[in-house]
Amino acid sequence: APTKGRIKVRGRIASLLEVGTGFHSELTGRENIYLNGAINGMSSAEVTLKLDEIVDFAGVELFLDTPIKRYSTGMHVRLGFALVVHLESEILVVDEVLTVGDASFQKKAIGKLQDVSKGEGRTVLFVSHNMDSIKMLCTRAILLQNGKVINNGLTVEVIKAYLETAEAETSGPEISFPDKPDKDYQILGFRVLNDQGEKSNYLDRTKPFQILIEYNLKKHSDDLSISLVVTTASNENGVNINTSVFQWSNKHYRRYKYNDENVACDPGKYRAVVNIPGYILNSGKYMLCANLVTTDFWYEHNKKGVVFELFDLGSS
Repeated sequence: APTKGRIKVRGRIASLLEVGTGFHSELTGRENIYLNGAINGMSSAEVTLKLDEIVDFAGVELFLDTPIKRYSTGMHVRLGFALVVHLESEILVVDEVLTVGDASFQKKAIGKLQDVSKGEGRTVLFVSHNMDSIKMLCTRAILLQNGKVINNGLTVEVIKAYLETAEAETSGPEISFPDKPDKDYQILGFRVLNDQGEKSNYLDRTKPFQILIEYNLKKHSDDLSISLVVTTASNENGVNINTSVFQWSNKHYRRYKYNDENVACDPGKYRAVVNIPGYILNSGKYMLCANLVTTDFWYEHNKKGVVFELFDLGSS
């Protein structure tokens, strides 16, 4: 429950705070549309005028007369969102619900919110941790921490403040391994650097960044190379989903086999720098791992990696 404070409202408010809010599970989709319209102060005739538009946007025409309890989570979200943006209200409150549903619907929903706020002049209060969505939709942003406003201003500036705060709370954009005397070849550590050469977990995808790997050789090798692997680091229902994005090596490949150019290395400590250009990766969370391999043997196969995130912080 609220602890204290007050709110002044000018106009009708519609909200979508979680999946299925305001729905009656035993009623059909059609009945729930009319029920929600009534809750928001609309007459039956007003809802009827909006009905086709709502159903078309939600994509539930075939299931309009099916009880809501038989809808999938995605159908719940689509219908709930369609109701909120099409019913006559001056203020929309949307809280994180766009993280549910497929990518095409998320893009469609953001486009509709932009039309509502810019074209129709209605107020949208959008609560999210998705920086790209906030940047596309909001002209101003408020950063909250432990229930207090710690930043309030232009969206790009508040996003930067949020990323700095988030980065301070992470374990860091680098990983290191203790020296092991029994190993002939060993990765000592690797890190991610932003376009300013600073260690960072949070990067602007529109700008270049670097990956730096340090390794140690205790004896000569004619066949050793670094293998750098970047995968996605998404999480769905508590399960980590890692999809390979790209792999880099300082030893060239030809038709999936090593060519005849060996990378000879004398004993010593080495550093490799990989330059990643801007715009090459999409916004999202990634994991970086580095390994030492020969043609037929993995000397270092690190499953532990650095997680970093890319955002589109370019100009709107």
